[in-house]
Amino acid sequence: MDFFSGIDAGGEAAIGRAVMSLSKDFNGKAGIDTPKTPFVAYLKSRFDDKTTEKVMEVFEKMGLPPPVLAEEFLPGTEGCLLFLTPYGMVMRIENREFEDGPWVPDRINNSGLVLNPIATIGAGEAIIELCPGCHLEKDYSNSERLRDRLRHENIDFWDFVEYNSGRLPVKTPSFPEGVPVVIDRLAVRKLSYSIKDVSQALKQAAQEAREAQKALYGPLKSAFREAWPDAEKLKAFWDLCRRYVQEGKLIAGWNEAKEETILYGGICKPFRARTAAEHYSERLKTDLKF
Repeated sequence: MDFFSGIDAGGEAAIGRAVMSLSKDFNGKAGIDTPKTPFVAYLKSRFDDKTTEKVMEVFEKMGLPPPVLAEEFLPGTEGCLLFLTPYGMVMRIENREFEDGPWVPDRINNSGLVLNPIATIGAGEAIIELCPGCHLEKDYSNSERLRDRLRHENIDFWDFVEYNSGRLPVKTPSFPEGVPVVIDRLAVRKLSYSIKDVSQALKQAAQEAREAQKALYGPLKSAFREAWPDAEKLKAFWDLCRRYVQEGKLIAGWNEAKEETILYGGICKPFRARTAAEHYSERLKTDLKF
């Protein structure tokens, strides 16, 4: 099965099958000598040893150096984020399954208003998603409007603070300032009820958002699919990402965060992301000489 096309066409059920299928690539290789670094220590604090090995193997297959220091990645509730500034990409390393509770998220891949991953890779207890970077949303009221639009797609954008949403670098008739999207993929969940009456305008806007993501990122998905899991072949994918950055199609939006941004009594996530990205960029310069 083509696991990428499965994700696009089949929604959440296909993700489980796709991740299960791809995980078989890693099940046969165990006992990797993982280095004793703060990053590995963090992985082991969240996942079992086999998952940690599989995550480290994904870095090897992608041709990327894993983070070493704690300053090079951003810890989160369900895992951690890694910001690849020269490639305009975000790597999400998160729990595959979630504990029961009142705010259990869903990974939603069939809405143009939720940022879709370029690639999804299963690694034991973890899921690794490679997501495109975009502009950060700066207006809280726009996040509220995005929440309202998503309700008409039976999606609850429950954590709708502005830094959890962004805008794609493309304009459509319905979105002249750029297509709004949820960038924190775990800030959404399926609604338990359905909104039946949806206006034609909302249907048109939803279709425009889906087509915008497909047009922008379809070539990247194809390039990754054709190269994975060969690190040498993936160099062409990373080169394409860099070209997209130069053309303004991939945006390292975390660099738009200002140092003085304070939220809920502390420095908020965008600036912490920018700082982590700066540290990891130094490792990329040293290891990859980009």
